Amino acid sequence: MFEFKEGDVVQLKSGGPKMTYTGREIAGHKGKVECLWFAEGTDSKLESGWFPPNLLILVDEPRSSEQIQKLREKYAERFEKNVSESTGENGS
Repeated sequence: MFEFKEGDVVQLKSGGPKMTYTGREIAGHKGKVECLWFAEGTDSKLESGWFPPNLLILVDEPRSSEQIQKLREKYAERFEKNVSESTGENGS
């Protein structure tokens, strides 16, 4: 059983970018958890992916609820745009 909380900064045990654990699990992803990160070499494109929690490690101190809310507000529009683009939905 994993012990991550929403807002924790995690990383794959094998390396890679630091990611924020969202606290979301979806049954269709067979126990995988969602993480968000900004792609390197882009104009801060927000990426998301689903990972088995046993492949993740905690790399930084968890963020406070207030910090999480500020990040949600700051990136909500950008995230929705990225989700729409990745699913082929364009709102029209």
